Amino acid sequence: MGIVLLICQEYHTRQKKFNHIQLATGQKLDYYNYPSIEAKRFIWRMLNDCSDWVSLCEDMTSRTICRLTWGTPDHAIGLKADAWGLLNAISPVGNLTNLVTPLLWIPTFLSPWKKWERERHKAQQAWFKENMEGVRKKMMEGRAGMSDCSP
Repeated sequence: MGIVLLICQEYHTRQKKFNHIQLATGQKLDYYNYPSIEAKRFIWRMLNDCSDWVSLCEDMTSRTICRLTWGTPDHAIGLKADAWGLLNAISPVGNLTNLVTPLLWIPTFLSPWKKWERERHKAQQAWFKENMEGVRKKMMEGRAGMSDCSP
């Protein structure tokens, strides 16, 4: 048990260092002004029609994250869908295994939840890799916007 915790602690420490570097760099660069751009767009859209304010909030958040990560808001719709899939996977109202944890011991070939999560994870990983490759391609062409993926 101690070895498992040690491995988790090492992973956690690496994640903390990575996040600190990313956030310190982003703060120094004022996040490329992307949050301000998206906040202005959000306010303008709210002033014109605030009936679907939840969707507008999700849109602003996903566009900001996409701009910061890949330098473009083009992937915001996919990110919104991916975020809802992840929330469904981890929330108590999502998979039954989130409430009845002994079901996690069921082998994968018998578990519809594990199969669903494996497919969701594979799709998410492929989507993120595809977006990263798009940034690399734009960098080679000299068209990449400022982001955490570009230098």
